[in-house]
Amino acid sequence: MKQEIAEVVSEIFAEENRKTFTRIRLASSTADKNIQILMEMMNTLLVVIGASEHAYTSRISKTKTWEQCEDVVKMRIAEYKQKKDNQRSK
Repeated sequence: MKQEIAEVVSEIFAEENRKTFTRIRLASSTADKNIQILMEMMNTLLVVIGASEHAYTSRISKTKTWEQCEDVVKMRIAEYKQKKDNQRSK
C-alpha cells in the first residue's frame, strides 16, 4: 500500500514539474556549452599572449576564435552524446 501511494505521488510530482525540469535541463546544457567555449577562449589567450585582438568577441559579431571554439565544443558535445547513445544500446 505504501509503495503504491509513493508511486502515485511520484508520478503526480513528475507530471506537474515536467516543464520545469525540462527548462532546468536546457538551461544547464546551454550554460555548460557557454562555459566550455569560454574555457577554450581563455586557453587561446594563455597560449597567444599579445594577440588579444584575435581572442575576443562582441555582441555584434563573432571572431574567428569564437567560431573555432564554438565548433570544438559542438564536436565535443556530439562525441559525448554518441558515446552515451552507444552505451545505452549495449
